[in-house]
Formats: sequence, structure tokens, C-alpha cells
Amino acid sequence: QQTDAHLKEIELQLKDKWIRNCTVHWENNQIVLGGYFSNTNAFDVDGVFAILLDENFSIQSASIDAFSADELRSLQIPNSKSKEIVPLKDYNLNQIVMLDSGQFAVIGEQFYKQMHANYDSRVGVTNYSDVFNYNTILVSIYDAKGQLIKHVGIPKMQSTVNDDGYFSSYLVGKNANEFCFYFNDTYKNHGLLGDDLSKIKTMTNYRKTEIVMLKINDAGVSKRSYLTQTSYKMRLIPSLSEQLRY
Repeated sequence: QQTDAHLKEIELQLKDKWIRNCTVHWENNQIVLGGYFSNTNAFDVDGVFAILLDENFSIQSASIDAFSADELRSLQIPNSKSKEIVPLKDYNLNQIVMLDSGQFAVIGEQFYKQMHANYDSRVGVTNYSDVFNYNTILVSIYDAKGQLIKHVGIPKMQSTVNDDGYFSSYLVGKNANEFCFYFNDTYKNHGLLGDDLSKIKTMTNYRKTEIVMLKINDAGVSKRSYLTQTSYKMRLIPSLSEQLRY
């Protein structure tokens, strides 16, 4: 971490675990190291860790939090027919967001890319398509002392072809005491509760979407609210969007 005075190198190890992703967030003289770990050398996610450092790089707290069986079950792919409880797969760590209170969230998302091949025997040509899948958002919320409050999954399914996921993924913002998430979702999910996995539909056509907003605080996940309707023809571009103020 670079400062005005020096460059500090920190060696990070978790006993009997493999660090899969790690990121650093520095705000209000507080440094947070957060990431995902696995219990094996497979590229799975078995839990989340968060380490608080002060401005002198002294450790203030360290929390290593494995997922419970219920948490793993709730974070699996929506509509999955498998009843087996397995580590999370294809989850990528994206960022850490801190509230004014010092509470913070380690945030990631399930993403994977597929390639589909279609052979046309009439002309002897194989056509290839890239499929971009952006699914459940994983939000691990910690208090100002670096202790886990809860893991929250925001279910969504976005699967688009040959577009680099331009209208997929999410935008995260905040207000004084809440984390706010925005994403494009199919109109078929209109009215679903924030944690309703059983009937969720996949967004495949960005032209028939609505911008959804969900808020997360200590009380849990809010009901979905809608910033637009399908007829408005307005879509969010998460990779090109950011919060200006609150």
C-alpha cells in the first residue's frame, strides 16, 4: 500500500486455507483487507475473511467466516435442482464498500462464461457463441469492529450472448446506513421478494428489462423497488455507472 512516506508490503496467510481473492479498501484512516478463501486447492469459495488495519498497518481485528450449510444452500444457483450442498463456484470478489458508521461489506458476484458451438451441416461451418452469465450477488456485512454481521445473497440471473455482458452485473451505492444495489432484470420477475429464489427468471433480452433497486441494512434485504418499467426503454450500464453523492 503506497503512502506519502513509504511502500508497505504485507504477507497474508490463512492457516490451512487457500486465499482465492483479496482486495484492499482504505477510507477514514481505516484499512480493510477482504477476500474469499477455500478449504482446498480447488477454485471454490468456502468463506469470507476481513482484516482491519489502522493507518500504521497494525492489525485491529481479523475475522475468518466459513459459510454454514444454510448459507451455502441459499447462495447456490437460483432454480438449481441439485439438493447437494457444495462450496460456491465461480464467485468473483468485486469490491469493499464502507458506510459512514464504519460498517462495511465485502461484495462479489457469480460470473462465468460459456462457449456454445453450432455446426451447420449444409455448409460445413461451425458457428460459435459466447454466453456471459452474471448471477447471485454475495454481500458479506461486517460491523465497524470487523466482526461478521451476516452473509446476504441477492438472487439474480442474467445470461446474454455475444455482448460482453454490457447490460449485466450490478451497480452498488450507499446512503448513511444502507447498501443499495441496482441491476437490470427481466420484467417477468416484477414483484418478487428480495430473497425469493423459487420462481426467479433469467434476463436474456436487455430490451425487456426493468431497473431494480434493493437495499440492505441490519434488518435484512428490502423488497424490490423499480426505478423504471419495461416501456421506458431505459437500461443501466453497470460498468459505466457510479454513485456521485448521497
